[in-house]
Amino acid sequence: MVDGMRMDLVKTRYETFDELYEYCYRVAGTVGLMSVPVMGIQPGREADTEEIYRAALGLGLANQLTNILRDVGEDSYRGRIYVPLEDLRKFNITEAEVMKGLVDDDGNVDPRWKDFMRFQVSEVKSRR
Repeated sequence: MVDGMRMDLVKTRYETFDELYEYCYRVAGTVGLMSVPVMGIQPGREADTEEIYRAALGLGLANQLTNILRDVGEDSYRGRIYVPLEDLRKFNITEAEVMKGLVDDDGNVDPRWKDFMRFQVSEVKSRR
């Protein structure tokens, strides 16, 4: 987990989902794993320990990916873009546009951004 926090000191962009996964594993997947011994495993639970830890890891990763999608605007104010840059390019969205925001003065969201976010949400679901 500490290694993930250190990544924030030196890394502000992630080219691919695999790079982002490493960060998510470190900062949130580890929290899910550490939670199992604290919360315990329900007595009589039929799942084996490995399955329970795998589910805890998945929950931590899903929570972090959800936070990333929720916080794009806030992160951009801090000079960070956590969503994969290769995914932004698929939707013809530049880093500068993410940093500026993709909402016009009337509050209309750029259709490319809507499509991008739909894609990201579907990817989060499929990567559990």
